[in-house]
Amino acid sequence: MYSINAKNEQEREVIVNAIKEWDRKIGGLQLVEEQNPKASDIQIVFDNLDDDKTGNQYYNFKNKVDEDLTLIPSAGWTQFNFDKKGFIESTKIIISADVIKKGFDDYLIEQIAKHEIGHALGLGHSNNERSLMANLVLEDKTATISECEINGVFAANSWKLIQSKQNPEHPQRIFVIC
Repeated sequence: MYSINAKNEQEREVIVNAIKEWDRKIGGLQLVEEQNPKASDIQIVFDNLDDDKTGNQYYNFKNKVDEDLTLIPSAGWTQFNFDKKGFIESTKIIISADVIKKGFDDYLIEQIAKHEIGHALGLGHSNNERSLMANLVLEDKTATISECEINGVFAANSWKLIQSKQNPEHPQRIFVIC
């Protein structure tokens, strides 16, 4: 279950589109919206990303590398809450309020949301710069949820999505080779 704290319907719709794509790509996954943020497994909010929340330095957004390539660092952050056994109990995804202030279009905000939702589903960063889960979002290079990310979600959540067990188990694999 997820909740969205957006300032307007357009911001909300961008997040819903990202969630729907994950739902379509992952068989057995159905994320349902919960109106009460405290009751949701995944909270998605637009907020300021500053050092006390992320431990990261502040970056200038939309750093132009060349005419065709824009790097978008620190536009989102996923915070995890773990249970006593080390399983993810809930997550809070923060989409930087700066993405709105700096005029990011819906396409880029949806891309950032898909990346952060990937973290909430158990994915880490990829070492492939063209991957949705790359450490840095590359405009027009990393927008699609690939077969690799799908396989990663299944590996991280095989106890539920493949084996249909009630109790979570730690993944058998630490990483997926793509």
